Amino acid sequence: MSGMAKTKSFMAPMLGQILLRQGSISVGDLDQALAIQELTGERLGQVLVGMDIIDQEQLDRALVAMESYSG
Repeated sequence: MSGMAKTKSFMAPMLGQILLRQGSISVGDLDQALAIQELTGERLGQVLVGMDIIDQEQLDRALVAMESYSG
């Protein structure tokens, strides 16, 4: 399970950085969402969508961008 935690903590900042670069979220939005993620264990993107900070389309675009960095 520690491998999953490492993946989550690695992916969350990367997704957050992409959303910041795209202008979809602010640093304050990211900080708040990361705090909620830590409490709930939810994925960062879903936290941001649930907070109505981004919509599913913005999340999908960021995830596609994230995939291009990893591959």
